Amino acid sequence: MTAHGCQKGQVTGTLNEKLKTIIIADHDAENLTVAKGALGDKYSVFTVPSGKTLLLLLDSVRPDLILLDTDMSDMDGFEVFDILKRNKGTAGIPVIFMSAGIDPGRDGRGMGMGAMDCLTKPFAGELLAKRIGMHLLIDAQKKEIQKYTDHLEMHNNILGTVTELAENRGDPAGRHIEKTRDYLRFLIHCLLEQRVYCKELSALDIDLLVRSSQLHDIGKISISDELLLKHGELTPDEYESVKKHVDNGMRIIEKISHCSLENTFLQYARTIIGSHHEKWDGTGYPLGLKGQQIPFPGRLMAIIDVYDTLTSDRPYKKAFFHEKSVKIIREKSGTHFDPRLAGIFLKNKAGFMNILER
Repeated sequence: MTAHGCQKGQVTGTLNEKLKTIIIADHDAENLTVAKGALGDKYSVFTVPSGKTLLLLLDSVRPDLILLDTDMSDMDGFEVFDILKRNKGTAGIPVIFMSAGIDPGRDGRGMGMGAMDCLTKPFAGELLAKRIGMHLLIDAQKKEIQKYTDHLEMHNNILGTVTELAENRGDPAGRHIEKTRDYLRFLIHCLLEQRVYCKELSALDIDLLVRSSQLHDIGKISISDELLLKHGELTPDEYESVKKHVDNGMRIIEKISHCSLENTFLQYARTIIGSHHEKWDGTGYPLGLKGQQIPFPGRLMAIIDVYDTLTSDRPYKKAFFHEKSVKIIREKSGTHFDPRLAGIFLKNKAGFMNILER
């Protein structure tokens, strides 16, 4: 089918109302072929060679997702995106930018404008299909959230999305979310039992806090696979790009919160996302907070997130033994970690090992 308002030959694709619709705009015919081959059996896919043709196609086709090349000749992807966002009818369409090569500045610009993701070309068809499926799932989950009046159901759907994300982005077993949740629950149990930070804990809904902690890495959806799954040390520029997952995670939570009447769960998530990479001595990110300036939930999460990272296989390292991981946390007490919390962790290290082995 050729869309109304577009000249024949400029647009390829057929509309199947039973499938989600994706428009791919790219000046490179080979990329269009690869993308359509990877997605065409699961979605109704239209390909266009320019930004102007895309805008014309939108008169007759309303997609669920747009893949948009940043380097088209007639107008670049950022110009097209700006036009889409200024039009009430197209402002809500999710957009993923595509560009050649890793450029943290360019990717940051895209995410800052409100894009769902930035993909690096050339890409493998199978990887593209997984990423698109994941993003459409997340978008569908966000839309479903608007319909929920039961808060618990809303929380479960968000957490289900994050589990799906983890399974597709560097955590094949999907265990990081599960383990950090269990570690956090155990650490809070130890604090209560030994009457440490009782005032801070009494001000929290502990069940909501533990559940919301599972969203702590949701911002990693914005990090390219080349960086997230890189074997070896990141360059300084690459590390700066990875650090942006904190701001992007908070932005995602902010968007979701607009759909919810009850925000305590999401406020906890935002606090944890924004502060679990801060360090007790002020050398962390994103704000360089120091000591008691760091929100209490973030200080809790910092210890258990690092412990799980140390004791787990990652693309850039093999898992450390429990004993070595405990030694590292002891050494970083008072610099990276709240020393009172680190002390409780060390006193109850056997319980953490039990969770790790389980």
